[in-house]
Amino acid sequence: MTSRAFRAAFLQLVPEFERATQNRIVMISGASLGNGPTTIPGRWARGELADVVTLTDDALAELLKRGKVVPDSRVQLVRLAPPPLAWYLAISHHHPRHRYGTHPHHRR
Repeated sequence: MTSRAFRAAFLQLVPEFERATQNRIVMISGASLGNGPTTIPGRWARGELADVVTLTDDALAELLKRGKVVPDSRVQLVRLAPPPLAWYLAISHHHPRHRYGTHPHHRR
């Protein structure tokens, strides 16, 4: 699940990742903030799940507070200035098999 700001970058990266790992990516994108039906916080509130999420710092902080993502999995992807704005990637708690560090691909 990714913010709309990262959608274009992910669309470019996914084919190479899928070829290299033999894993299939299903990408869902939406706004990082807000509670509308297509926003990432709104999707999580309704019970939609994702293995990995990319969001702005504020939105990710909210998911961390709610225990939805693994705190130690947070990685800064980009920082823009001005204004100071950053996007982060984090791994979800929803599926034990995909917990950070338990799958061989997470260690590379």
